[in-house]
Amino acid sequence: MLNKLFLERTEIKIETDDGDLNFIFPKDFNLTDPQIINGVEIKWNYKSVNEEPNEFNIEIHGLTNTTIAKIKLKNDIRLVAGYGTDIGEVASGIITKKEVEKGTLKLKCREVPADFRKLVSSAYAPGTNASTIINDLASKCGFTVKQCELKTDKVYSIGESILGSALYEISQIVKDCNSQMTTKNDFIYIYHDEVDTEKVIKLSYQSGLLEEPKPQNVEEISYKVEKENKGKTSKSGKSKKGSKKSSKKGGKNGKKGKGKSKK
Repeated sequence: MLNKLFLERTEIKIETDDGDLNFIFPKDFNLTDPQIINGVEIKWNYKSVNEEPNEFNIEIHGLTNTTIAKIKLKNDIRLVAGYGTDIGEVASGIITKKEVEKGTLKLKCREVPADFRKLVSSAYAPGTNASTIINDLASKCGFTVKQCELKTDKVYSIGESILGSALYEISQIVKDCNSQMTTKNDFIYIYHDEVDTEKVIKLSYQSGLLEEPKPQNVEEISYKVEKENKGKTSKSGKSKKGSKKSSKKGGKNGKKGKGKSKK
């Protein structure tokens, strides 16, 4: 029998509207909690921040259609992995893409600030301009406006009242200013096609942006990644900067399962 210290282990927790879903792989025969989905096959990989925005992908095999239906976009998700009892959090964030292919659930997830979906209620005085509101809302949802080049910095002559998701409200104000926005990790970049080259902060590898900004639909939270992934793979813990880590077993991507549920 293999020493338990050398057994690779993965736990996943997804917070859904119907309650927490917890998975563990490989099967833990010491667990008797019927609420834990114990032993389903799971594979995962994690992309470090130096290559792309922090993203991790998870594949789960053998789930029922009922369980799959409970998992939605923007659900909070937590990935824990390691060996034996030496395990720790690899990543946590939200689900940004869900796909089912031949019985396999494929999830793309993204690490985001804790206040990503925070609802805010703010009122702004008459004469407040859009850039002021944008910066204020960004600070309330854990983001920093790295670049704010609005085509028109709209002035709200009668003031403005905000009630809703801060990041979504920012996207609507940006549209009102005939501009576009994208996010990289916890940074917001706002731009348009007619930016004055004497004022613009050029986005490049030197300025810290890893690829040219592209319009994003924040409601769909779809983040397109085009760079080729490079670097080592790792079985547990977060990868070193500039690397990519993934679960691996026997020369192939490892298989993982969800973690214990909270009662």
